[in-house]
This record gives sequence, C-alpha cells and structure tokens, in this order.
Amino acid sequence: MRGLLRITLVVLMASALPLPTAPAAMGVKTVTPGVLTVAIDNDMPYCKDENGALIGVDGEIMNQIGKSLGLQVKPVVMEWAAEIASVQSGRVDTNICGMAYTAEREKVVNLSKPAYFQVTEFTQLKSSNIKSLDDLKGKTVGTIQGYFYIPELKQVPWITERNLKLYNTIDAAIQDVIAKRVDAVIIGAASSAWLQRQHPEWGLKYEPVAQSKFMPDTIDKARTVFSTRKDNTALVEAMNTVIDKMKQEGQVKVILTKYGSDNPAFLAP
Repeated sequence: MRGLLRITLVVLMASALPLPTAPAAMGVKTVTPGVLTVAIDNDMPYCKDENGALIGVDGEIMNQIGKSLGLQVKPVVMEWAAEIASVQSGRVDTNICGMAYTAEREKVVNLSKPAYFQVTEFTQLKSSNIKSLDDLKGKTVGTIQGYFYIPELKQVPWITERNLKLYNTIDAAIQDVIAKRVDAVIIGAASSAWLQRQHPEWGLKYEPVAQSKFMPDTIDKARTVFSTRKDNTALVEAMNTVIDKMKQEGQVKVILTKYGSDNPAFLAP
C-alpha cells in the first residue's frame, strides 16, 4: 500500500502560479490547456510511464478520467516526496500511484473520492502463516520508509527497533523475505499481488492483516485518492463524477483484475 500506503507529508505552501483555463466546454482548469498533467513515480501496479503513456491501476483510471474530460493525459515522473508539492505549486494537475487519504494531506490539496480501497497485508513465503499482529511475537516484520504503517507498528508492544526493519525499496524488502532474513513485510496487497503474478518462482503469498486496534486501517480501510490544487475544486469534482461512473459500471473492477488485484476486498470499505 504505497501510496497505498506512504505518508510522506509535504506541507510546502502553494505558490501563486496561476492555473491556465482549459476550453470552457470542459469546465475545468489545467496547468496546460487541453492536457491533464499527472505526477507519478513509476511504481507498479499503480502507475508507470510507458513511452509517454500511463499504465497501471491508477494510470488506467486516470486515462479514463482524461478521456471523459476531453483532456490528453501527460505523465511526469518524479520522486514520491515531491508529488504533492508539485500539485500545490502548479507544476502538475494531480498525483496518483496508490496514494492513501489522510487528513493531513487534505489540508494542503483537494482529494478525490476513493477509486478503490487498500488492503493491509503480510507478504510472506507460502510456507509461513502470519495473519495477525499476535503472530509476529518472536518474529521480524518489515515495511518501507515513509509508509504510514510505521507509526502504527511502533505502537505494538512486541514490535521494537530490534524486530522492525525499514527498507528504502520494495525490492530490498522482498529479497529479505525470500532469504528468510525477515518473516513478513507490509507493502500493500496490490503490490504483493502484482509481484506474485510477475514472479511465481519466488513462492510468495499475502494474508490480509486481522483487525487490530493498533492498525486502524485494518478496521477502516485506507482509500486510494487523487489530488488537485486547493483552488481547483472544479477538477476534483469532475474526477469524482468519472470515478463514480467507473465504479458503478464495473470498470474499476476490470482494471484491478487486470493487474492481479481481483480480491473483492479492494472494492469493499
């Protein structure tokens, strides 16, 4: 759950750069008229710039949003930590790639309705059977630097600096699971499902984390959202209209399934 799932907070105040107006028929403002400029960090299965085209779960949803609004979708690759600041400053119109709703983020950018929900999981070897935080007693767990799971895990009495490992990349975390240097990692079910599909030889599986008071997102699932500048409410409202229609018509489900996230939990709050 990266984005699903990452909580790097950028509170840089937006500059006074104006947002040029797109053609009036569209009713929305964009940085470049006729273009929807999207910040991404090339993290599959959420998003990737493939020869100038957006792919991935969030990428395909955004493509449909652009099509519905009559806008050409243009991905701009950058580090995750720079994305929200780029929306605020007017460099891009929105950012995507598994971004979870947080109240802190909503203070600095508009956030859309949920496109789908995120599932907190334990990614582990198929021979393992970790399903709850209780199962971590005497074991080592890992997650990615900047993910919002970190402060939650640190509240669990039996998880300390000794048995909580933080990684800079998902690849590094997975390699430690395969090598049995860590018992399980929390990377978000969408990422885990994608890796299992791409690399069945690794022998991985994921188990949703059982509900726990220490991890509110196991009770009230994180919502995957997209952003706009605070002064561009028309764009986020237009996004919401398209998102609602895509969910009602089953398009989001089709896209999730295409990238291995066919578990019904992704669509259920």
